[in-house]
Amino acid sequence: MTNWMMVAMVALEGVSVTLAPWMVRRTVCFGVSVPVSAQRDPGIRRAKIGYTACTGSVSAIAVAASIVCLVLWGALGGTIAATATSLLLIVVSFALVVRYRKRTMQIKHERGWKATKLERAAFLAENAGPEPLGLHWELLHLVPVIIMTASVFVLYDSMPDRLPIHVNAAGRIDGWLDKSLWVVLGMPLLIQLIMAATMTAVHAMIIHSPRRIDPERPSISGYAYGRFSRAWSVYVLIVGLTVNLGFIGLIPMYANWWGIRAWGSVMMLIALAIIVAALVLAVIFGQCGSRTWQSDGENEDGNNMADDDGDEWVLGMFYYSPENPAIVVPKRMGVGYTFNMAHPLVWLICAALVLLLIVSLALPLISG
Repeated sequence: MTNWMMVAMVALEGVSVTLAPWMVRRTVCFGVSVPVSAQRDPGIRRAKIGYTACTGSVSAIAVAASIVCLVLWGALGGTIAATATSLLLIVVSFALVVRYRKRTMQIKHERGWKATKLERAAFLAENAGPEPLGLHWELLHLVPVIIMTASVFVLYDSMPDRLPIHVNAAGRIDGWLDKSLWVVLGMPLLIQLIMAATMTAVHAMIIHSPRRIDPERPSISGYAYGRFSRAWSVYVLIVGLTVNLGFIGLIPMYANWWGIRAWGSVMMLIALAIIVAALVLAVIFGQCGSRTWQSDGENEDGNNMADDDGDEWVLGMFYYSPENPAIVVPKRMGVGYTFNMAHPLVWLICAALVLLLIVSLALPLISG
């Protein structure tokens, strides 16, 4: 079951990359600033359809290859195929974005689309629209932490002396550790705290990210962005709580209430649900709430743009602006946020994430 869920993840990844150019703000196409009227331009539409057709075809091939390998060579073959095709999708989608970005820039030059003036819009009044959930909601992470700790002290004595900690691609247990309070409580609790800290950081980024507001329609677009940011803050909170509640299942697993493969299947189902929920939010809201409001037709036929910050985006996907104090900004391709790579704190965050990855990989080896 777990291996088929990996195939499902490849399929969902394919859907995500295929829909990316249709979820962005109406003033952006493949990371290039364009006027709203560009969304009806035949050249732009052909570029978006071409990208969708290519990524959709590659996604279908990736899913088919994963299924064939799973059927012919079992769990190990399916796992290798799913991993390889997932990486392939990332590489192919990146290459296609770069290709169609060049085509969009060419169309922009041919059509004479340019920003004749630089406009910015901001809400000066309080409570101008919906806001993300406050960070105090992240205190709910104390609930799974308390449940985890209480479960350990209730079930510790009933656990065997050797505990399974890892299952290979074939579904066989290949990792064991001697029972100790560190293994049973310390490591799972550390994972929960890391998850809580990570989701809290993401939540804070949503709160402090600058609003993307259409200068021509500040009230409508600002309200739409408020709904977008609130929905994603709720999503981040629920994701963190769900994953941390899932890790509580380790404790009864150690007490032989159920097997490690059953627990792994449940966690995979949780991961699938998280991905599906993210896709649903992306389709409903679009980037920065762009799909929740429609234009009234004003200036949709013009070629002028209120803003053009293309020089701050490398390949249309990587943001670099020393003048912008923001740590994160809304992405230009797909839905969500990305780092301002010119901010010194971002490099510290990246270093901390790498260190965290190394520690998480080394902990089982050190404990063994």
